[in-house]
Amino acid sequence: MFRYADTEVCPVCRATMARNAHTCPSCHTTLSGSVAQELFRTLTRADGLVADLLRLSANSTAARTAGPAAAVPATGTVPVGAPAVAPSAGNPAPAPAAPARVPAAPAPSGQGPGTAGLPAFPAPRPAPARTGFAAESGAKILLGLGALCLLVAAIVFIAVAWSQMGVGGRTAVLLGLTAAAAATATFLAHRELRGGAEAFTTVALGFLVVDVFGARSSGWLPQMDGDTFTLVLGCVIGAVALVVALVAARARIGRLISAQLISALAWATGSGALAVMIDGAAGVTAGLVATLVLAAGCHALRLRISAVTLAIVTIYWWLFLVVTGLGRLDGDPTYAAFFGGLTVWPLLVAAALAGALAVVRPLPLPVRVTGLGAAVAVISFVLAGPASDEEPIVVVGVALLFVALGMLTVTFRRDAWAWAISAPVVSAALALTSHATMRLGHAMEAHLDHGTWTSGAGVRLPDDPEPWHYPLALPLTVLGLVAAAWVAVMLLTPHLFRSAQTPRWVVPTAVLTVGSAALLPGAYGAPAALAVIVLLLVATAAALVALRSSDEVAVVAGTGVAGAATLVALLTGSISDVLTAITTGAVVAGSLALAASGRIAVRGIGDVLLAPAAAVFTWTVLHLADVDQSWRAAPILVVIGLWAITRARLTREVPVAATALVATSLSIGMGAGNEQAWTAIDLTVAGVLMAITALVNAHRRWVAWGALALLTLAQWLRLEQVGVDVVEAYTLPLAVVLLVVGVVTMARRPQMGSLRALGTGLVLATMPSLLLALGDPVSLRALLLGIGCSVAVMAGAALRWSAPIIIGGVAGAMLVIRELAHVDVIPQWLVIGLIGLTLIVVGATWERSLAQVKDAADRLRHLR
Repeated sequence: MFRYADTEVCPVCRATMARNAHTCPSCHTTLSGSVAQELFRTLTRADGLVADLLRLSANSTAARTAGPAAAVPATGTVPVGAPAVAPSAGNPAPAPAAPARVPAAPAPSGQGPGTAGLPAFPAPRPAPARTGFAAESGAKILLGLGALCLLVAAIVFIAVAWSQMGVGGRTAVLLGLTAAAAATATFLAHRELRGGAEAFTTVALGFLVVDVFGARSSGWLPQMDGDTFTLVLGCVIGAVALVVALVAARARIGRLISAQLISALAWATGSGALAVMIDGAAGVTAGLVATLVLAAGCHALRLRISAVTLAIVTIYWWLFLVVTGLGRLDGDPTYAAFFGGLTVWPLLVAAALAGALAVVRPLPLPVRVTGLGAAVAVISFVLAGPASDEEPIVVVGVALLFVALGMLTVTFRRDAWAWAISAPVVSAALALTSHATMRLGHAMEAHLDHGTWTSGAGVRLPDDPEPWHYPLALPLTVLGLVAAAWVAVMLLTPHLFRSAQTPRWVVPTAVLTVGSAALLPGAYGAPAALAVIVLLLVATAAALVALRSSDEVAVVAGTGVAGAATLVALLTGSISDVLTAITTGAVVAGSLALAASGRIAVRGIGDVLLAPAAAVFTWTVLHLADVDQSWRAAPILVVIGLWAITRARLTREVPVAATALVATSLSIGMGAGNEQAWTAIDLTVAGVLMAITALVNAHRRWVAWGALALLTLAQWLRLEQVGVDVVEAYTLPLAVVLLVVGVVTMARRPQMGSLRALGTGLVLATMPSLLLALGDPVSLRALLLGIGCSVAVMAGAALRWSAPIIIGGVAGAMLVIRELAHVDVIPQWLVIGLIGLTLIVVGATWERSLAQVKDAADRLRHLR
């Protein structure tokens, strides 16, 4: 029992407040004035009505719960006109009205008799943690798996028995299956069982595809080539699916997603066949126009899914038209080759179609801007393409011209239309990047010619064979890249950079220019050791700028230059094993310094870099010590594993895991033999390290499961090496243990999800057998696995556990699809079909039960 007129509860947000407070401390509502007083009178009247209701309903639930005192409650006098707040000078209290008899709410335990204590509307209880999945999801999964099994069974059956049936038998089978699926879909649609209707609509349309192929193979269709048949197939399936989608959209069940999607895909297939029949750019244009018209038609018919799908296909055709136009250009990119005979007309048509979107006002603004940007991109290529074959200095000049155009655009246009210039600016930036990469390639020519670890530390890099002034254009290229970056920042965050903040670009530009100058020694034939030293010095200086600067732009520029210089130093030093040891050692030292920083971002960079650098450094040191390659993975795993154990966070663990995988693969692949034994050893080392991190770090206890998996896998490898081939003898007992533990844990902790509790056991029970069954799908193992997956799916559906449905469904679907490659071995279609039929019956029954429950609930809510 509670009171509505409670002076200690805010009438707006129901928060507790002090008696006679002027303002609610939670929602800051002012509780004074005539409106607040009128509200208090209304709530007091509500308390009186509640008292009358309880007196008239002596047998109500509240009366039975509270006892006789609640059925005929004690009454107390509460002045109806009592103000909601204490009167003040600016808000005098009105004269009190006549008293009314209202029930005095019983005080909760621990409170005084005159305090209500409870808000008028109690706080909602927190929703219980979900341990499974929505009931609708389970029905949909069962129906989807059942439809897949039925389709596969029908295809296998037809492939096996097709040659043994006459024309009449073929006709009866094909039409009978199609009619049965269509009738079932119609029945379920009338019952408003959406999941079942979607599944059987997919099955019926799939059977219709088989019907068309069967009609062709039986000679019921006129003679036609493959492309014409594909066009006919797409038109037939698209038209039928479109009719089904239209009928469903106007029926009680509403839209059918499967019918709309299949219709769009069929029309897209037909447009593709039309394009192949016409051939060339004209065919691509025809396919594009046909798909665009179909998309507009579906949009007019309010079939949104079909319209969106066809719109996506239209984008594909547009891209294909651009690629076709590029393919028409000769190898000599000149203006005469571009415009002679109007060779570039596909590109011009593509630009016109994309630009037309910008003037269609009903379209959303992002679509219009994207269309204009695509048109500008194509036109810019047509205009700048002939310059791509000129000298590098000319290419750099044209790229700088487009960057300048982008700077002017973002200066005078600060709205969304400025994005239209983004593609040319990006292309210019790519061209500048290509030039810088080319210069870097010349600087690294010694490495490319001599390979890895083929020269001494004093080897000289070759001179650049091109004119001497080409490398000196690199700083100009860097300036262009900085300007392109400025344009990108202005497009993404125009409010961050104004003209008054232009000096912020001075330090980053200087850092980038000096960083580019560090490549010049390698371009002019300097010793490799000198080039490496210069690059490492520049990297150190840039890193110091990034660490000591408070401006984010300078930090980004310094970090980028330091990373790029370090990478070039590593590539240059890879000529010699000694230089590799020096460079990787320097990177390890720098990573340790970064990881010790107090700034989270800097510390993260150090965490990420140290694992691969330490691995390469350790590998190089072991190489210098002439240690066999098979032995090198184990110490690398120990070094990087200890690094991850000391501070167990993702920025260390993810690079360590990736590095461990690469190092182990290289060590095993380049070893002297006995790969399986070394794999087991490396897995054992990794499993032990994971177990240690689970013991040392409390927040990584779950890693112990990974350690168990690795150690188990290592044991399996050793067992297989000694001749054990029945994997289930070792996987199923452990899987049963894990499943029993998971079920018991779920019983004791209802809030735990099934994937967490049962996922490991189910994967261990299915995946090893699935891998073997995929290699030999026609075997007793495959049959038992399929039955087991079906039982798991149905058990999960019955218990509403997501793990058995997901894992069993995925494994079963993979196995069923694999059976298609062996349709002529045994009639396994019967088992697959029975499984599919069972799943569909269970799913349809489940969905029907849910519909009945919802209908009953709706009826109860509408009772008066």
